[in-house]
Amino acid sequence: MSKASAKLGISASARWRFKLPWGWLAYQRESALTQWYNRRFAHGGPRARTIGIVAVARRLVIDLWRYLDAGVIPEGAILKGRQMTPSGG
Repeated sequence: MSKASAKLGISASARWRFKLPWGWLAYQRESALTQWYNRRFAHGGPRARTIGIVAVARRLVIDLWRYLDAGVIPEGAILKGRQMTPSGG
């Protein structure tokens, strides 16, 4: 792997890490994590919101790991699954 491709991979990863928590806040408005962010950071300045979004990202990784590992749905989160047809059709 060249340095250029490694650098691109890191920046793409960084973009994803910041898009995920903002997406969570936008689409999971009733979740406990979003409510926590709104109480602590939403009305602060840009620096406070940046610190808050990093904290949301960290907590979100933990919550998503718990969901994948043990099936524990994050408090207040709404899951939208796709409809499956019976017998693989």
